[in-house]
Amino acid sequence: MKKQLFRLCSALLLAALVISQANMPIEGKSKVLYYISNLNKTKGNTEYRSPGINKIVFESDKVTLYASLSKSTKPLAPSSEGQWCRYKKRTFKLAKNIKYYGVGGDNPRCTYDADTFKEICLSYNGLGLEIKLKNNKVVSMTLMS
Repeated sequence: MKKQLFRLCSALLLAALVISQANMPIEGKSKVLYYISNLNKTKGNTEYRSPGINKIVFESDKVTLYASLSKSTKPLAPSSEGQWCRYKKRTFKLAKNIKYYGVGGDNPRCTYDADTFKEICLSYNGLGLEIKLKNNKVVSMTLMS
């Protein structure tokens, strides 16, 4: 009798654990994508897989690019390693806590405020631009020299 009661309690406990685990929301890994291009007022060069940004427009909650891009799952990947995305207009939503960075030269990574970063981008000086998306929102933008 004790063995049967013990087995019944064990089975009920196990069933309760399984049911509670099944009802919990599953937090999957968010997909992170990186888009890379150059701020050089061109449409890019498909033959050499060299992407270019012809125009960039910043708004309070989104950024619009008229550009060819290289898409990758790795940060700071060379454009030749990414998937080529042909020239067209693309609009990305900005996350509320977006970060702006710069890499290259003597500083491995520096932080910019939004106004300075946008001013640098709008100068179309040939710097590389990496856009990091998580859950289809831009979480960071990095200028690369």
